[in-house]
Amino acid sequence: MPTSHRDHSLHEIVSKRNLEDFARLWIDLSGATDALDWGMQIGLKWKNVSGAPAINIYPSADGDGSSSYVTDDAAAQSQITGVFNEAVRDKNNKQTVDANSTFIFKSDYWTDLNYSDPKKCFLFEGASEGKGELTVVFFDANGNEIAEGHSVWLDLKNIKKMYERASATPDPLTPLPYQSASSTFDESDINYSPDVSPRFEQPEDETPQCLVFVHGWAMSYDDSINFSETMFKRLWWQGYKGRFAAFRWATQTSATSYNTSEWLAWKYGKSLLNYVDNYLKHQMPDYTMNIAAHSMGNIVAGSALKRGLTIDEYILMEAAIPSGCYNDSVNNYPRFLNAEAANPTPDTEAELGYRLFIQPVLGNVGKIISFF
Repeated sequence: MPTSHRDHSLHEIVSKRNLEDFARLWIDLSGATDALDWGMQIGLKWKNVSGAPAINIYPSADGDGSSSYVTDDAAAQSQITGVFNEAVRDKNNKQTVDANSTFIFKSDYWTDLNYSDPKKCFLFEGASEGKGELTVVFFDANGNEIAEGHSVWLDLKNIKKMYERASATPDPLTPLPYQSASSTFDESDINYSPDVSPRFEQPEDETPQCLVFVHGWAMSYDDSINFSETMFKRLWWQGYKGRFAAFRWATQTSATSYNTSEWLAWKYGKSLLNYVDNYLKHQMPDYTMNIAAHSMGNIVAGSALKRGLTIDEYILMEAAIPSGCYNDSVNNYPRFLNAEAANPTPDTEAELGYRLFIQPVLGNVGKIISFF
């Protein structure tokens, strides 16, 4: 369960996207609902703790406790509305279930339960890193613990321990082409730097596949991390259990930096090549190796392929690169042809722009998928 943002301190679900950080928790009181009538109290406590595990819990808007809050827009809207959007408070008005004390629910929280409907469904978000056994406990009306119920083991991590990260170096890359009197550029310093703080922790159930994500243009470092973590979470919710690696390259961010950033992207292809070949493949020699690149990130990926990178699958997402780079017969869409007739681009002129620039190395890729 990732604990990726500090918005847990708000004790509310700030957006539908925020729900990607939540998991499900059910408490089933089968056989114990009658005891509620004589004042039995119910709580949650941590046992066998390492670190400082803590969660906030929220009532599930779906009484059946399904995962629709991350798959259905209407269900997500219901979950961020009204009582479902506030973390549950215990009898002492506490809103976090931590290892410092037992979280005891208010007595009236269970009044709608009965023999035929004994289950309460919750969502929870991580509020602090740690591992432990979250246990249901029962108290008499005077607050004396009388029994323990079932438990669940939770391992709450900083999300950055759940995927690999690396950055292209150097940042910034200089001199830029318009600042140099030379027609050549020394690429000897271009490389990568893996981010090991906090260090990635490989899960026991990891499957032998790796996906490298390359972001697009005009993203600050923080933007690229947020973008990458959203990608990782959505893969996780789809059931992906392989390695995820986010590759950061130093795009510029101003509105007038497109051309310069594209030049940088071609250069940083060497960084991506070195990262995949010299680091990831070395760590995972038996894993399939795949790349998903967004927008101008496909310039970086294309450059890496030109430099000799071999991968199993390559996913281009809204690629900011001409389709003619890969295939000479794909530019036949009527809306494109009509636009070209009115405003020709260099790709239709004598120089033919990037025509077939990457096509000769497509044998380096097992499968190509384009989302546009």
